[in-house]
Amino acid sequence: MKQYSISLRKLFGIPITIHWTFWILIVWIVVNGVMKGQSSSQLLWYVLFVMAIFVCVGLHELGHALAAKRYGIKTHSITFLPIGGVARLMKIPDKPKQELIITIAGPMVNIIIALVLGIVLLLTKRIPFSAENLDLITSINASNFLFMLFLINIMLFIFNMIPAFPMDGGRIFRALLSFVFPRLKATRLAVRVGQGFAIVFVLLGLLYNPFLIVIAIFITLGAQTELQDVKFSKTLDQYKASDLMMRKFEIFNEDQSLYSAVTEILRGQDKVFIVKDDYGITGFFTKNDILKGLSEMGQKTMLKNIMRTNLNWVKENQNGVTIYDLMKKEQLPILLVGDQNQLSGIINFENIQEFIQLQASQKKFLKKEELSFQNEWGIEL
Repeated sequence: MKQYSISLRKLFGIPITIHWTFWILIVWIVVNGVMKGQSSSQLLWYVLFVMAIFVCVGLHELGHALAAKRYGIKTHSITFLPIGGVARLMKIPDKPKQELIITIAGPMVNIIIALVLGIVLLLTKRIPFSAENLDLITSINASNFLFMLFLINIMLFIFNMIPAFPMDGGRIFRALLSFVFPRLKATRLAVRVGQGFAIVFVLLGLLYNPFLIVIAIFITLGAQTELQDVKFSKTLDQYKASDLMMRKFEIFNEDQSLYSAVTEILRGQDKVFIVKDDYGITGFFTKNDILKGLSEMGQKTMLKNIMRTNLNWVKENQNGVTIYDLMKKEQLPILLVGDQNQLSGIINFENIQEFIQLQASQKKFLKKEELSFQNEWGIEL
């Protein structure tokens, strides 16, 4: 996401970025306004209003980030998208209380904004409550700008509190369930409730607003991804880097030509390869790197000209969940196990996924054997 985003500045050490697709929303507002015959003044107020909404959304995400910082969890960035803001936390805490506080911090920011705006509106007597003034909320202008922003923050709070995982309300629901059930079961229950809301959103989207269908897709895909992550974490927590790593892998010399490397690569199925010099490991490259190198520099160029040097090392006793979280958050194609003097093995995502699949298959087999034994001998283990 980072390569498609425009960096603004940092707040509390957190990078704030705008994804390029955000501007599609602004263009759509302008085009839609022009087609409806709105004046330039009306268009300006609508654009300013949308920007103000996204400031509130950004503060909402900042609430999550600052609450996470309290527990030592860093935030990579806060990114604005057409559908809202996304705070990329290093991880979601396993402890229910921490997840509850971090999650609820966002919607509470909207309540605080609404309270401040409500006080200002009461003091300035700009709340159009009478029936004669209801037309004031059908458009955006100087007289109702703050009131509409007040309403939007109330709506943001209510919408985010819907218990549709992985929305804020769904995460709060999962956190509350986690006080009673194991995290995996709590996540499964939250996902099922979220899928129910996704179906409702699709139906409402077909009848009223197609944007709800987009939200339903986000809920469905996001929930499945998070459920898979929790399953992975439950499995990997029992293992260390030494259990996950590949011990057989190709090591190339950095002075080798791309042509000679390709000849060796074609013999195997590996996708990431290690590079060394006379003193130790110096980098790595992927199949995509070598294809790009061949097209741009030719087959005679050396591997040191295409290799990546951002090496990440972990110890053999490093916990499997920590490794998985690190590779996912930093988008690392590979981790080296050992130290710079002695490489013990390498870990990549394919490697981790295959390991988990093997463990799941073995668990199913053992479950079948246990049920078979129980049925045969009538013994409950």
